[in-house]
Amino acid sequence: MKKKISVFSLVLVVLGIFIVLLTPAGQARDLSKMGLKSSYDLGGNTVTYVSWTAERIKNYFNNDPVVKGRLEEAEKKFNCKFDFLQTRDIPATNMARLMAGDSGYDVWNSQTRIGYYELVSERAAYPMGEILPVKFYQSLSHMEQEAIKILEFKGNTYGIGSTHWGAGLWNTGAVVTFYNKSLIEREGLPDPYKLYKENKWTWDQATEIIKKATKDTDGDGEIDQWGVYKVRPFALIVSNAGNTTRFDKTGRPVFAFDEPAALEALELYTGWQQMGGVGGKFADGNVALYMGGISGGTDIMNMKDEWSIVPIPRGPRSQKYYFAHWSPETAIVPVNSKQPEAMAALNAFLFREEDVSFNTAMARHVRNRESAELFTRIQKEWAGETRYLFESFGGKIVESVIKEIINGDKTPAVGMGEIKPIIQAQLDDLYNK
Repeated sequence: MKKKISVFSLVLVVLGIFIVLLTPAGQARDLSKMGLKSSYDLGGNTVTYVSWTAERIKNYFNNDPVVKGRLEEAEKKFNCKFDFLQTRDIPATNMARLMAGDSGYDVWNSQTRIGYYELVSERAAYPMGEILPVKFYQSLSHMEQEAIKILEFKGNTYGIGSTHWGAGLWNTGAVVTFYNKSLIEREGLPDPYKLYKENKWTWDQATEIIKKATKDTDGDGEIDQWGVYKVRPFALIVSNAGNTTRFDKTGRPVFAFDEPAALEALELYTGWQQMGGVGGKFADGNVALYMGGISGGTDIMNMKDEWSIVPIPRGPRSQKYYFAHWSPETAIVPVNSKQPEAMAALNAFLFREEDVSFNTAMARHVRNRESAELFTRIQKEWAGETRYLFESFGGKIVESVIKEIINGDKTPAVGMGEIKPIIQAQLDDLYNK
């Protein structure tokens, strides 16, 4: 495995693919260059990272050779100690710590799906945009900057950057289309990469591939080869220039599943399901397409068949390709923080874009030049698109209705029309707190 990564990285260097990505943003962690003080004194207090990945973050700092010893360095530089609180009970744990007065030196990991909106809507997070200089945000990675921007709430900026480990601060959460090159060639189907380069990678083209790839290959009367393994219907909505939620002129989040772009995406998804085109397992080599986050590439790196990636196909309402992120995240600081600026400085000191090089991140997730080209594009062009921004509000209700739509019990318009008042009420309650 190490040999494969090494050879691929060498090829990338020779081709010069990576050069355009290495910009100054996020590279330096000299705090003074970020518009902050060069050092902070936390008075020997314990800084607690509260996250559903806390144990992995701790292990990362203790075991990864690139960052090993950094916690000890931070303890000296900031005069503090560290604790890592692992919990899936977010935001309840955070609120309990806040109410008990235990969160004065906390840093909270949050995500669109996990705790972020619940915490900021309850005014439990510190509005960091009021105290941090513009230089600080400009010094963060592109991924962090865009995530923080999209997660602004009621005109306030709360994010301070990521606590991402392993992949670094590169965008490995954007949803793309993996395709089995070997299967595509074997079946004589059009190459998705060629279609993408010609700006012809559309819903119609994807549907044709799914129809023709889905078949019974051994004559036993059962489908054993499928067109697509997994589909992200919410990413399809974005690919049609739509959204699951949008903001009105006042900044209020509005349920948008009942709008034409979303309904068309749901009809497409339902059609693929009803034709029997969704099934199998991409890693087994019996599926043509698979729609998921780029991070999925790590799980199929040793797949026997050749594979590559292209964007989610364009819907009829879209003139461009979108890269909807699985679930943007950012660290936030509790509103009762004793030293909020110091917490932002500490997080920036600990988590750095350069800890995982661009070449390393790419080699872990893709394995040919075509995929590397798209990976590079995503790092440069992602503009905060996400598949489902307010997923924690009504997400289960939406998924239940989608199942009814797939089963033919309801049309997309009827199903989404029925639940719109329920979810909109939840969004209004969130916004009006």
